[in-house]
Amino acid sequence: LYRGDTIITASGSTLLGADDKAGIAEIMTALAVLDAHKDMRHPELRIVFTPDEEIGSGTDNIDIKRLGKVAYTLDGSLEGHMDDECFDAYGVDIRFTGRNVHPGFAKDKMINAAQVACRFMAALPEWEQPEHTAGREGFYHLTGMGGDENEALLTFILRDFERAKNLERVELLKSLKGSFEKKYPGLVITLDVKDQYSNMKEILSRYPEVTGLAEQAIESAGMKVVKTAIRGGTDGARLTFKGVPTPNIFAGGLMFHSKKEWVPLSAMVKAADTVLHLCGLWAEKKK
Repeated sequence: LYRGDTIITASGSTLLGADDKAGIAEIMTALAVLDAHKDMRHPELRIVFTPDEEIGSGTDNIDIKRLGKVAYTLDGSLEGHMDDECFDAYGVDIRFTGRNVHPGFAKDKMINAAQVACRFMAALPEWEQPEHTAGREGFYHLTGMGGDENEALLTFILRDFERAKNLERVELLKSLKGSFEKKYPGLVITLDVKDQYSNMKEILSRYPEVTGLAEQAIESAGMKVVKTAIRGGTDGARLTFKGVPTPNIFAGGLMFHSKKEWVPLSAMVKAADTVLHLCGLWAEKKK
C-alpha cells in the first residue's frame, strides 16, 4: 500500500511514538496552513494535547467549560478510518497477601503469595486474552506482575465493547478470589476495580451530525470512509461522556506500542487535509 512512500520509523530499539506524536504533528500542520492562508474559513478552534489517554486519565484535569461543544481526536490507524466506538474499560489490581515461613519448616504453614498469584492467573480463560482475540471480542490483559512469598500483585486491564461482558469478567475475578481464599486458609486477596472509560458509541449515536461531518471531510480529502470500532481507548470517550461528543479521526500510524511502529508521511498529510476540510464544513454550518 505504501511502497515508494516516505516512511517514518523508530531505530528498532525503542518506540517511535507515532501514537500519538503523529496526531500532534498533523494538528500543528493544519494550524500552520490556516495561519498562512487567512482566507481559509474555520470556526473558533481550541486545541488540546493530553497525556495518558490509554488508561482513560488524559482528560481528568481538563476544564470542560473551556472546550467547544464538539471535538475530534486525531489518533488511530489507517487513513480514512473514523472511529465512533471504542472499548469499555476497567483496570483491576489484585493483591495477594500470604504467609511466609522458613522453607525448611514450611509444611502446612506457608502460603506463598507469588505462587498463588501464578495459579490465579492460570485459572483465567486463556482464549479471552489479547493474543487470541480480534474484532468485537473482549479480553483480560495482564499488564504487570510481581511479588514474593509475603505479597504479590497482578495488574489487569479488562476490555470489551459491551459493559455487561466486562462486568461478567469482574464477577469471575471475585468468584476466583473466594475460591482461592477457601482453598488456602489464611490467604487474603484484595481486588481494586477502577472504571477507566466507556464505549463512546452510547453517546455519539445521538449526534449523527458530528460523525457525519467527519465522514464528509475524509471523503473531501480523497479517501473512502471506513467506520470502525477501535480496539483501544481514546480521550474522545471520556470527553463524550463529559458532554462534548468527540469521535476519532485517523492519524495514520501502524503497529502501535511496538518497536516496529511506523507511519507513512502521505497518511499524515491526508490527516491534516481532513482537519482542514472539517474546519471548512463547520464554518459553513455556522453561517
